[in-house]
Amino acid sequence: MWATGVKASGGGFSSYLNTTFPGAGTMVTGEYTKCPFEVIKYDNDDEVDIVTNGRWDVAADGFYHLTAQATLKNMGNGDTIGAILKIYKNNVPLCQSPNGKAVSSSPNWTKCQVNHSVQLSAGDYIECFFWHNHGGNLILEGQENSFAAERFA
Repeated sequence: MWATGVKASGGGFSSYLNTTFPGAGTMVTGEYTKCPFEVIKYDNDDEVDIVTNGRWDVAADGFYHLTAQATLKNMGNGDTIGAILKIYKNNVPLCQSPNGKAVSSSPNWTKCQVNHSVQLSAGDYIECFFWHNHGGNLILEGQENSFAAERFA
């Protein structure tokens, strides 16, 4: 249970947020493309910057659980592709969804998901990037494309 009204600077474990990148747009084949955070569902410590750089700027030292998911659309039904969603810390890859092939299903989409617990420091920043090898540009869109973080210690 989160302490109501406790800010990270006060020593409470209050950092928790959820943001989406619904309009991340075209994902170029064979390139890691940034998925900028665009819509804030909640951000109790005002750590997500959707105006300047579309990322999460960590406000307090601690241990965090990170979750990201991305849905790739406009594939042919049954297409098999390699697709990877990566979480970056300070512009360096931190963790990624499992490697392997993703097979689209009706209505022609596939999903990648990554979960990771990590120690972060105030001043670190977190971003998400997506890669695929479909052979053509695909669309990453929808409210199901999201990033969430919770501080647990």
